[in-house]
Amino acid sequence: MADLVTSASKDGVTTLTLADPPVNALGGAMRQALWDAFKTLPADDRAVILIGDGACFCGGVDLRELTPEEDGPSFGDLMDCIEGCDRPVVAAMHSRATGGGMELALASHYRLTAQGTRLGQPEVTLGFPPGGGATQRLPRLIGVENALDLMLSGALISDSKAISLGLVDARAKGDLQDFAQAYATALIANAPAPRRTRDMRDHLRDGAANQQIINAYRKRIAPSPMTAPKRIIDCVEAALLLPFEAGLAFELAAFEECVAAPQSQALRHMALADRKALQMPEAKGLSPKPITRVAVLGQGKRALDLSVMLLQAGLEVTLAGPSDLALPDHVQTWFDRAVAADRLSADQSDRALDRLRGPVPPEALGDVDLVIDAATGDAPNNAAISRSGDTMLAIARDDADLSGIASPETTLALGFGVPPVQSDLLVLAKGPETTLETLLSLAHLAQRLNKQTVIATDARVDLVARMLATWRMAADTCLRDGATPYQVDAALRALGCLRGPYQLLDLVGLNSTAARLPPRKAAKQPLADLIGALRKGDRLGRRAGSGIYAYDAAHPNGREDPEIVTLCAQLRSAQNLPERTISDGAIQRRCLIALANEAAYLRADGAVRQITDLDVVMHHGLGFPRWRGGPVQMADQMSLLALRRDLQRLTDHDPFIWEPAPMLDELIKNGTPLSQA
Repeated sequence: MADLVTSASKDGVTTLTLADPPVNALGGAMRQALWDAFKTLPADDRAVILIGDGACFCGGVDLRELTPEEDGPSFGDLMDCIEGCDRPVVAAMHSRATGGGMELALASHYRLTAQGTRLGQPEVTLGFPPGGGATQRLPRLIGVENALDLMLSGALISDSKAISLGLVDARAKGDLQDFAQAYATALIANAPAPRRTRDMRDHLRDGAANQQIINAYRKRIAPSPMTAPKRIIDCVEAALLLPFEAGLAFELAAFEECVAAPQSQALRHMALADRKALQMPEAKGLSPKPITRVAVLGQGKRALDLSVMLLQAGLEVTLAGPSDLALPDHVQTWFDRAVAADRLSADQSDRALDRLRGPVPPEALGDVDLVIDAATGDAPNNAAISRSGDTMLAIARDDADLSGIASPETTLALGFGVPPVQSDLLVLAKGPETTLETLLSLAHLAQRLNKQTVIATDARVDLVARMLATWRMAADTCLRDGATPYQVDAALRALGCLRGPYQLLDLVGLNSTAARLPPRKAAKQPLADLIGALRKGDRLGRRAGSGIYAYDAAHPNGREDPEIVTLCAQLRSAQNLPERTISDGAIQRRCLIALANEAAYLRADGAVRQITDLDVVMHHGLGFPRWRGGPVQMADQMSLLALRRDLQRLTDHDPFIWEPAPMLDELIKNGTPLSQA
């Protein structure tokens, strides 16, 4: 345990180094090691430097260990120990100081940063307030409004911004350790007493003005379903009204309350799921191929969106196609409109367009690192592309087929969320011969494009289409039982979803894979085939001007169409289905259990590396609320026994999509959560 914190003494200054790289997380063992180090400081030394080894100063708490060990110090006790030190404590931060790491700095008496350090309190994004005193110390240090901005946003700020706020005392010139040593030595020479943040009151003196700030922020976030922001405001208000120790106790109670709540559990689940989806331990030791030059084949909207996204990320883009290809003009138009709307500066637009090449015939692309086939319909496909052996090929068609591809080891399929390309999900779907190096290279490109990556183990399975199709089929059973598509969508939005399943289908188009994918078993009970009827009437979705919703200049995002409500009633009548009603709660439950069940089937089929990847797909690709955690997490919260009971009840009437995945029985027998399947 002791080697988690190393101690060295020089010229009357003790340097304590957090030595658990890469992030020096504040787990129980690290907290104990820090506690012991501060309790056993050399008696003759007159100052302390707190510094981190590895990639950053301290990345904060280990999400899997939010409650302190019974025999170890709590977060609050550790911060009090540091702040109460009888000699000046200087926090010397580099790269990143976040969450508990920043609270270490707040408890220290002086704060230094290396160039480029970023600081913040991102706990709100995990569903709980800070638990190590930040809600009490930050308002004292930088004022109520600045403290609320920092904690409610969860964003990281630059070292320059931190200095301007008064959060940081100085930026290191040269080596951080040497600068901190000189800084601490100067403190010793001037013999100052420790400067404790708890004793600062200047920013809290104007109680009336600060209460107005509190009230304004409380009003601003009142509509939010999130609990943590409200509790952060309560804690900052406590800093105004209560003595410091009582404020800390108030913060701790709020922290423990939120950590135990389903909302925080869901947000932490998603944070870990996002992280796991990115990990490729089997690629350890491999280096990604650099991707700087990309060719795009196609001339539809997807090719346009991909080209724009790649250009904005600083890549050189060559458009592959005939000499009369319209795509270059469309790209130019996109950038012109972005400048006119002040989304980009003229200089940014010019620099992006300077990296645009083509059109170039597919057989004469030349030296590029990656070719993306985004052709649509019957357009020429990648068979015409001439590429060298190490040029990678990514097939971005809805009907991606990797069979018979030349150089299959450098080929994979790309999958997107809804709407395609604009969503922040990128699925890398490997073929049987796709190499780890190819996957790693595309994963690094995805990070450059600010995309959340999920790796699909079978390019024949479109994860987004499978989950959306299941959502659609569960929703169709609600239509059969009396709902309208607008009630279904409203019920799912009330759950927190960005869009309901029918809004999503309009976005991808009613001819898409998700709209056509069949269920595992044909329905025995009649279903109102709304989408089939709309296809016959050429209502194919948003791009066609009408689908399940109607679109016009006044309603670019769609409006409810009374004709669709009438059509649903007619379809039920034609199949002799009685008119009845279904509650919003029943709609939500039915959709959730269908999605969780489908996730279990996909995991059993080996389509994903871990089942939590499907919660990542649902959130980043289909707009499922992050604070709900995804269908897999919600299934665990409702209990798998209850999930299986509901599925079986529906299966008794009609197996359709309700037949429970066989793995559920095994998980229930072993007491294993679905998220660990």
